[in-house]
Amino acid sequence: MGEHHQEFEEGKIMKAQWHGYSSFLRTRNGQSRRFAAAMVFFLIVSNAAFATVYEVFATDNSESGNVRSTTHFDREVVEDLVTTGASGKHIAVDAGNGKLYWTDADAGAIRRSDLNGTNQEDLVTGLVTPTGIALDLPRTKMYWLDAGSDKMQRANLDGTVTENVVTIPGELVDPEAITVDAANSKIYWTDIGLGTVKRANLNGSSLEDVTPPIGPYSMGIAIEADKMYLADLNSDSIWRADLTGTNPEQIIPGADGPLHLVVDASEGTIYWMALAVDIERANLDGTQRQHVVGGMPEPAFDIAKDTTHGGLYWSDMMGPGIHRVILPETVLIAGGLYYPVDVEVDFSAAKALGKVYWTEWDEMTPDSGVIKRANSDGTSIETIQSGLFTVGGIGLDLIRSKIYWCDIYGQAINCSNLDGSSTEVIASGPAVGLPGDVAVDAAHSKMYWTDLDGGTIKRSELTGLSLETIVTGLWEPFAIAVDGPGGRVYWTEWGPNLIQRASVNGSPPEFVIATAGNSNDLDLDLDLGKVYWSSGGRLNRASLNGSDPEELLGIVIGSDGLALRTTAGEGEGEGEGEGEGEARANYRLRSCLPQSRRRPVRS
Repeated sequence: MGEHHQEFEEGKIMKAQWHGYSSFLRTRNGQSRRFAAAMVFFLIVSNAAFATVYEVFATDNSESGNVRSTTHFDREVVEDLVTTGASGKHIAVDAGNGKLYWTDADAGAIRRSDLNGTNQEDLVTGLVTPTGIALDLPRTKMYWLDAGSDKMQRANLDGTVTENVVTIPGELVDPEAITVDAANSKIYWTDIGLGTVKRANLNGSSLEDVTPPIGPYSMGIAIEADKMYLADLNSDSIWRADLTGTNPEQIIPGADGPLHLVVDASEGTIYWMALAVDIERANLDGTQRQHVVGGMPEPAFDIAKDTTHGGLYWSDMMGPGIHRVILPETVLIAGGLYYPVDVEVDFSAAKALGKVYWTEWDEMTPDSGVIKRANSDGTSIETIQSGLFTVGGIGLDLIRSKIYWCDIYGQAINCSNLDGSSTEVIASGPAVGLPGDVAVDAAHSKMYWTDLDGGTIKRSELTGLSLETIVTGLWEPFAIAVDGPGGRVYWTEWGPNLIQRASVNGSPPEFVIATAGNSNDLDLDLDLGKVYWSSGGRLNRASLNGSDPEELLGIVIGSDGLALRTTAGEGEGEGEGEGEGEARANYRLRSCLPQSRRRPVRS
């Protein structure tokens, strides 16, 4: 036990690591069962007129133990700002003046536009093959590299007064990326022809080689405080070093083909482009690596960040496009929690603020499980249940104002009012099994749950009566969702890594789709006819039959529980609103299901 407990303590799950760590829970009879503790997030979908917005409620099972709300975006809000010109544009952003700059190698030009891509104009023309570009905003200058003429030049931000900065023969062979250290009045650049990193004063004097001993293929470069950051294709890593090139550290190994990068000092993060067709980020020391944007039709090339408005810009490697997505803001709802596990929300139309419900559980302390709730802005935190033996999934019945939860090792499903009053045991005993996740079909007065140990799907009335097993022979069913109007239940299955479905009355399992690794979360949007799931830190969706799969954008935290809220939601509970054309209220829960648990692992 001591060794396993130490493994858990050293492997606390950070907000963006997307991993499960082994820990152990001692049961009432003294035996130990192994659990994989994994992070939770909660997803809501709001179908607005122009885009789909994902509001994510997430638990952070790190030492800080937080519950956060984050707004994310579907690819419909990725804006195509530039659609003509050369491929592989280098880009830079002046957020204060609302301008986007880029190089166009085909046109031999430096161009700029407003941040939304409008009012495009040529600033400098007659160049040979311009590559990297950087802005010195305090001095209102822009610098660029010209690989065709082996020069570095600069001009005012409006393109006037062009000057040569570095033109020494042999000092630039195939210059790629450039950045300005305005605080120290230096410029740094990479040269993939020479395999070097060099720097000079802003006027080009005092040129020196500051190449760290990491290999000859560094592409992107960024400066923050007293460190340089490099994207190195040769080692497939992100490195940092002192500004002189000394003391190199490999902070992100296996960076998936890093090309260019940008540092956001206000966040303390670094973003980079990966040849694996996505954008990733991590802390400046390489910790808490997160997938930010994926599912792009082709690899991206250069990247820039608007730290004022939260915009992330990138250019296409093989096409002429420059694109933008507005990154989410994260709001802390509750902090300092021991181990928040599952999360659910109630955004009934009658409420000015939604309610966020979550569970906490210290598996090393008997009867430590609690259920808490707060307003969606983080105010009015209250404990509605305490002293729970083991707490797994939670689900809401917003018709009857009830909350249901799984007591895994107590082999029970319990219920109370949403304020925690009138607690009762709904179903218990061996017939319940080890309930990991519960889904409520309030309209049909049914609840469904996964039996982690028995490999079955079970259901009963909301009163606990008429308990029956509807699907058997599964390996390890985990998350569950129910389509009440369609008469189907969906679940994820660990081990074979797939999503399956069956009739709510019981039928042989029907394969829906394979998942990329274990999937702890599942939910349905019946209006769109979609199933959503997450695995490996990436959010995906497909049609309910598994066709048309796609990866969605902007998910940066969590990889477990999720539920959906739509502006065209059908009532307050899962599977409700059976009539076609029925009046639908904005911001009602489309589905209420818990999706993240610590699960027993089969030996």
